[in-house]
Amino acid sequence: AASARNLGLDNASGEYVAFLDSDDYVLPNAYQMLYEMAVSQDLDIIQSELRSVNGEGLLLGHSDYVSASAIDEDAVYSGREVLLHNWFFTTDQTFFIRRDFLNEHNLRFIPGIYHEDTELIPKWVYYAQRMRCIRDVLYHRLSVAPGHQFPAAAVRAAEPPVPACIFCIRVP
Repeated sequence: AASARNLGLDNASGEYVAFLDSDDYVLPNAYQMLYEMAVSQDLDIIQSELRSVNGEGLLLGHSDYVSASAIDEDAVYSGREVLLHNWFFTTDQTFFIRRDFLNEHNLRFIPGIYHEDTELIPKWVYYAQRMRCIRDVLYHRLSVAPGHQFPAAAVRAAEPPVPACIFCIRVP
């Protein structure tokens, strides 16, 4: 997924980027809401919550990372302030990021490692000058159990096969 995400970032033309796995989904208008918030507050990053759901859409788990933290979801923080709150970061899919910010700091995924977002997310946060963490659950991850994704063999067997991808948007 790292190489696909980096290729998407290198070819993106939108002002902000978000990462969406092929078997997951976001709520309607989620990216429009995030874009309007990001532009109006000149944000580098917004992080939201996620839910894990099964194939029927039934809730398996909720991230609760923003809700369980001491972070005020209405405040704008520097990334370093967020790090000082002992913030726990989930997955790259919960981030909405200004593309120029990623390019300015040359922040890319390392190909060939497992959980490549775990290595990169703290760097995103560290360099962010303006960041918000919101409690809205916008991202829904398809899982077989809380915290577990489908095995790669099951994904490869899906019809039709869908490659890993990056979702880059440009909202008018």
